[in-house]
Amino acid sequence: RNALAHQALALAQVQAGNPALALTAARDAVARAPRLGAAVLLTAQLSMQAGDLVSSVAGLREYLAKVPRDPRAWEMPGRAQLQSKDTSGALESFERVTELVPASPTGPHLTGLALRVEGRNTEARQQFEKALAMAPRFKDPLGQLAAMSLAEEKPDAALARVERQAL
Repeated sequence: RNALAHQALALAQVQAGNPALALTAARDAVARAPRLGAAVLLTAQLSMQAGDLVSSVAGLREYLAKVPRDPRAWEMPGRAQLQSKDTSGALESFERVTELVPASPTGPHLTGLALRVEGRNTEARQQFEKALAMAPRFKDPLGQLAAMSLAEEKPDAALARVERQAL
């Protein structure tokens, strides 16, 4: 059977609420076509959801060795690394996303998240602002900026920032 059929089966299993069967089908798709990005990403996502961050990152790194210019595949290991508190690995992945898609706010936003986890709030704030300058309606960095102001016990600043951006 071909890889696309296994990928379709994996997606159907996700829709049916069967993540374990979806993961098996997604892995089968990747085994048949290791460069099929959608199947690799689905496998990684399902592995992450199952709590297997190591396998998820390993599979993505293997794919990136073959297809190094896929920004989605750089984003996912960065998210997994961030989840496992490997902020330096996450920053490396998110910087690669920014290099590959410089006009997208995703790279700066994700970089800001990693910097915030490291406690580098000034740099994180700069990245969130950069993301908002690229996409003023992108709610995630705006939420981060507001949360940072609230954490600094500056609720008026948080409200003003949200109101200013919402206009």
